Amino acid sequence: MSSHTEPHEESQAPERSEALSDRQLSLLAPDLFDEPEKKASLLALRDLHRNYDSVYQQYIQAKIRLEETYVNDVKPIMDQRKQYLDRADIYNFWSCVFDNCDTLRDNITMKDAAALRYLTDVSCETKTINTVAESPLNNPDWPVGSFVLRFRFRHNPYFEDQVLTKAYVMCDHDFEHPSETIGCSIVWKPGKDLTVKTLRKKTQNGKILVRKQSTDSFFNFFKPPKLPDEDDEEVDPTLVEEIEEVLDADFEIAECLRDDVIPRALLYFLDVANQSECYSNHDSSEEQDVEDRSDNDGDDADVDDDADAM
Repeated sequence: MSSHTEPHEESQAPERSEALSDRQLSLLAPDLFDEPEKKASLLALRDLHRNYDSVYQQYIQAKIRLEETYVNDVKPIMDQRKQYLDRADIYNFWSCVFDNCDTLRDNITMKDAAALRYLTDVSCETKTINTVAESPLNNPDWPVGSFVLRFRFRHNPYFEDQVLTKAYVMCDHDFEHPSETIGCSIVWKPGKDLTVKTLRKKTQNGKILVRKQSTDSFFNFFKPPKLPDEDDEEVDPTLVEEIEEVLDADFEIAECLRDDVIPRALLYFLDVANQSECYSNHDSSEEQDVEDRSDNDGDDADVDDDADAM
């Protein structure tokens, strides 16, 4: 489990009004507080900020209510879609969806792609005001807007799990930025861990040394890095920046899945999600382009299994 970076300054919840008492203003801006005109202006600015703070909280509450309506209306649609996909046995539906999304495809290796062919469903559950008690999201420490991504798999030769999860605990008063990211452990079958590679080296006396090393894989998504303790003075700032960049990229993938890929999965499966024109008005030249791309994909099929990316 890891803490995410703080939200961008322009997106943070406003400073709490109660923190701007007269006494605190006198300590924060003593030079202004000692001059009557400047003090009056400073107090007026404080009052305006309090008004803004009140409006912002109303805005957040309105978004929460709207999110509740959206989640309730979308859930039965997603449930019916899953039923139709299961009934039709379209085994490659979600692997094609991922392959046709630039953000996801860039994080998928050739070996990942083989495992993702066993993916049967991707869903998102968001915490709302009325989240049911049975839900894992019914955690009093998780603000409204926190969400869990679920990836369901058929029995496969790679891991034992049938469901992999990734949870995002959103910032209080601002459910658009995560404060925590929680992955899950994957029970890999022997020799099938896609997140590590095995290095073998022959020594001078003929012995073989075996060493495992982390490697690029989409499945690293389920084990996000941890930020070091803020009180640890020995932490390398460069390392912190690198981890923050990884967590930013991680949340970009999560947002892509939650807001785009999951609701528009059919369009990605048909490879028309990125086209600006009406989906039903492709002319013959566009159809020919699709056929040409398919032919080219076939020409490139014989690729080394150890390639790092698709």
